Amino acid sequence: MKNPIAALPIPLLANAPLGRGSDSAGSAWVLSAMAVAAQASPQAEDSLIVRRVWAGREPDFYASTPSPDGRYLTEVDWTTGDLALIDLVTGELRHVTDKGPWEDSYSYAQSAVFSPDGRRIAYTWFNDEVDGYEIWTIDPDGSEPRVLLRHEPDVAYLQIEDWSLDEANLLVQVRRTDGTTELALVSARDGSVQVLKTPFGQDYAGMAAFSPDGRYVAYDQPSREGALDSDIYALAVDGGRELQLLSGPSDDRLMGWTRDGGSILYYSDRELTQGIWRLPITEGLAVGAPELVRSDVWRLFPLGFSREAYFFGVTVEQPQVYTATVDIPAGRILSPPTPVQEVSESWSAAGDWSPDGRYLAYVTNPFFRSNRLVIRAVTGDDTREIPLNIRNIRLLRWAPDSKAVFVVARGDDPNPALFRVDLTTGQVEEVLAKHGEWDLVRSDFSPDGRTLYLLRGGFPGETRIIARDMRSGEEDEIAVVGWVGSLSVSPDGRTLAVIEIDRSTDQSRLLTIPAAGGEPRELHRTDDMWALEVVAGLPWTPDGRYVLAVGGEATRKVLVKIPKTGGEPEEIGELPFSIDWRHVRLHPDGTRIAFNAGDSKGEVWMIQNIPGMSGTKGGRSAR
Repeated sequence: MKNPIAALPIPLLANAPLGRGSDSAGSAWVLSAMAVAAQASPQAEDSLIVRRVWAGREPDFYASTPSPDGRYLTEVDWTTGDLALIDLVTGELRHVTDKGPWEDSYSYAQSAVFSPDGRRIAYTWFNDEVDGYEIWTIDPDGSEPRVLLRHEPDVAYLQIEDWSLDEANLLVQVRRTDGTTELALVSARDGSVQVLKTPFGQDYAGMAAFSPDGRYVAYDQPSREGALDSDIYALAVDGGRELQLLSGPSDDRLMGWTRDGGSILYYSDRELTQGIWRLPITEGLAVGAPELVRSDVWRLFPLGFSREAYFFGVTVEQPQVYTATVDIPAGRILSPPTPVQEVSESWSAAGDWSPDGRYLAYVTNPFFRSNRLVIRAVTGDDTREIPLNIRNIRLLRWAPDSKAVFVVARGDDPNPALFRVDLTTGQVEEVLAKHGEWDLVRSDFSPDGRTLYLLRGGFPGETRIIARDMRSGEEDEIAVVGWVGSLSVSPDGRTLAVIEIDRSTDQSRLLTIPAAGGEPRELHRTDDMWALEVVAGLPWTPDGRYVLAVGGEATRKVLVKIPKTGGEPEEIGELPFSIDWRHVRLHPDGTRIAFNAGDSKGEVWMIQNIPGMSGTKGGRSAR
């Protein structure tokens, strides 16, 4: 990966002591100061300062904005789902909300922004009590929480972009259940909504921000529906004109307005390198040529302004789909695991091999845009991407004819559903909506695709295994067992393998159950309920003689095979200990595996002395 300040010699100015980060996130905290020569003009070369203020694991740039004083960043602590603040001086992670563990509540925070005076934070909140998204405000110390905009049935998602300088309005993207997105003002006083632009179509705006005088909103959006490159626009808040500020073959992403309102800051690849640019603006119109502020800044994610600086995130590493060759009979992994793409690029997940063995399918999300389904030939000479207007993809399986894939994801409804993606047309169709207590994530198809085996009920009680006919919708109960951590159908379609977990005894069992119904048969039992860690997958070998699983300890994970006739697990080989054991898939010829592994790591940087932005107040735009 290219470092955001890598190209030029950089004199080290100072190093602050290392702070102590969140142990639960495994964070390493760094505070340093560096002077960088800008490649725009001698004057900028003398004045521009870039500092790295944080580095560590699991950064949620999607939810991060700086406080006006530059001391804190908003964050979501995904160990609980709480809104949190990162102290950029001490490295401490402090919760703002206190919802309790996931077992008590499935509510969670997402996008957030400080008020211009720094006294309040507005944030998106998924409220599991109403099964939908709301907007709340709260003091940074966690006091005075207040619901500003309650959930509406036709709203699928809310994303907060900015808070106006006069503190009257929030700028919000509203995703409707029909799949369209609106840009709207939400009153910070009473939560009333005024739509500014509708619709955006199936894509979100990448970023949106108020001008300092509040008269305009700038935003970027894909140049066409499903495109990866973006253009930048300005929209008059009073309902007047909308003007295109930047277009063409380059990919232009808004970063915000400078304090004087005389220009916008944006991120672009227009000079065959990714860098930060400034465009002069008057009355919502571009009035001059773009000026390069800093070149060679790679994979930037805009976070916003404090009073004195602009903050951005840089992705260093993200979880990926890995592949490796294996010799199952000999019990060996033959090649080191290889990621399907550069680890510093966007994440990839949910890899699965096509039934004919010719392709690997997985999901990725380039530059925090909409999800993409990638179909890659195993020979490496053909790759295709299909835009997906669905999110939170939890499971991917090929159709038996290799002409489509099925995914469990969220569409316009907050609940996960089963979707079919046609690989010829790219059309995404919902084929089964969640209802009752279905667990679609731990489901599997019969080899002919006619039957879907579902779980109903579960944690912490008993689970009913249901066979659903995909044509008629008829359902039959196959068996009743304890809480099931995984389910998989044998290659001949006659047998189900499940991992049953008993929390009362801390035991887990690998069971086989006749697909036509019947009594479960125990193949293996362990006194450690997490000793066999495969939640979605649990692949069988092509000959049906073995079931694969991931075993081992927290710091050492191994791929194991368990005979269908029963017995102790046999080790095949060691896997990365950061493996996501929910996605392990075996190629139809039995010689290759695909699995998820890796950590999410990133850095936060700040830039000072950008022309036109001194003395800012914080938020998405310089104020």
